[in-house]
Amino acid sequence: MSNREPGINDPDGWIAWWLAHHHSKFFAGHLARLASPFSPANGATLDAEPDDLDRQILRLMSVGLKDEAIARNLGIGVRTLRRRIQRVMRDLGAGTRFQAGARATARGWIP
Repeated sequence: MSNREPGINDPDGWIAWWLAHHHSKFFAGHLARLASPFSPANGATLDAEPDDLDRQILRLMSVGLKDEAIARNLGIGVRTLRRRIQRVMRDLGAGTRFQAGARATARGWIP
């Protein structure tokens, strides 16, 4: 690889050049997390399996119910529900509820 800057028609070359000249430990750590969303660095636990209640919560979330309706339907408190949702999101390495739903569906946790 030459030391000259890549041309405008080589977007991959620009990325490689920029990374080679502007890298840092901080950036490298974040890039590694982005490349591997299920890594332990992201708090994801690959072997975690949801229990029946978590599966019911995910199913009810997937049909669009609000937290209050889900909690009432399952006979649990709203704060308990939200703690369980946060734990499931952490286990999936998800930053948003939408991302959690997509990852749970990909894993077969919800039909």
